[in-house]
Amino acid sequence: MRAIIREIIDINLSTNYEYIIGEHLLQNLRYHMGIRHDQKIMIISDEVVWNIYGDMIDSSFKDVNNKVCRTILKPGEDQKNLENLTMILENLANERFIHSDVILAIGGGVIGDISGLAAGLYMRGISHVYVPTTTLAAIDSSVGGKTAVNLTHGKNMVGLFKQPSRVLCDVSAFETLSDRIFNEGIAEAIKIGFIYDIKILPLLSESLREDKSRLIEVIKRAVRAKYRVVQQDEYDKSIRHILNYGHTLAHAIEQKSNYELRHGEAVSIGLMFMTELSERLGYVKKSENFRYILENFGDISATQLLKNLLDIHNLPTTTIYKYDDLESFFMVDKKQNLDSIDLVLLEEIGKATIKNVLLKDLRGFLQIDEN
Repeated sequence: MRAIIREIIDINLSTNYEYIIGEHLLQNLRYHMGIRHDQKIMIISDEVVWNIYGDMIDSSFKDVNNKVCRTILKPGEDQKNLENLTMILENLANERFIHSDVILAIGGGVIGDISGLAAGLYMRGISHVYVPTTTLAAIDSSVGGKTAVNLTHGKNMVGLFKQPSRVLCDVSAFETLSDRIFNEGIAEAIKIGFIYDIKILPLLSESLREDKSRLIEVIKRAVRAKYRVVQQDEYDKSIRHILNYGHTLAHAIEQKSNYELRHGEAVSIGLMFMTELSERLGYVKKSENFRYILENFGDISATQLLKNLLDIHNLPTTTIYKYDDLESFFMVDKKQNLDSIDLVLLEEIGKATIKNVLLKDLRGFLQIDEN
């Protein structure tokens, strides 16, 4: 089928690039990459994605002069490690890639993270094009330039900032996703609505599984919102921290589950807990955004609205883990002193802030007896 471009979003950061949203882009991937014929290409993907799209992608490079190499990883968060990073770097060196060559990352957030990090490290930086194949990667990790691998002590502990040279979001690829994987990306879109862009929330009041036009609109709004935040603070020193809403707890839950819980599912739980904590601590006010919420959802608390939206998309809102189960994981992110932790909390629906929360309050909220 013929490729259709639905939207081009210009991202202007330390590297300026286009975020292209369309349909059937994978069928002529070489053309949409916007590269020269003399550039070598290292495709990095995983076995699941490659089994579905490998033949299609290979055919798009069939009659071109580019030398094309491949590194295909096993799927899963546990593959985002130093061993695989080293293997990718060695493969680039073995194939004599130079600074003007390019990495083509095709996959979800794991592939995007490890490929971007490899691109940032190899020869102090080569270009990479990212093709997100999950809703989570399209909405979240394909924007902002954070790249990383995990250590045994924590998630995303080795990384750097590396912007892609182009993002190609082919929404047709999402048709092959299971409901579970499709829905986890919606958690990040809901997060964007709660911390920054409330106008995305009505778009999320129904399932997006069979509504491609609405899905494209959600991706557009989420990408633009995240870009506006990142543009103010590309290197994550201040306001960009609000994008971590729910993530301190989410990363801890994700690791504690040995990654059996998917990232978007952990984020969903983290959002629920942080929203309820924000209300319990008295931070959430009915302020400038209240009229919009009232008109679209009625007089509803932040916690109840969030739960309603997460339920629509079959996302989890509770966890079996308690404070003592998670403390060693989320303390990796801890700031300042032994008695408190900086957390992103809600000021109102559509606006977040950073507050220093006493660990005893967090422990009490997670329903653990001090003794």
